Amino acid sequence: AKYLVGHADIVEKARAEKINLSGYLFWSFLDNFEWLFGYQNRFGLVSVDFNDPSLRRTPKSSYFAYKDYISSYRKRNSCK
Repeated sequence: AKYLVGHADIVEKARAEKINLSGYLFWSFLDNFEWLFGYQNRFGLVSVDFNDPSLRRTPKSSYFAYKDYISSYRKRNSCK
């Protein structure tokens, strides 16, 4: 969660300094298959249980941290 929010902070600071930066894209919403490591590395915002036939999804702490960051950003910048 610190990694994600830290990068979002850097993007916000860069934009405040008028650096031409449109935004930040987090690579993966869900845990997924990676060609080199398969399902070993889990870096999505939402965990996927690949052993469950329904592929149960569970939000991780980073999901909630990013959600809070976005909400805070919207309040600080009068966004709707």
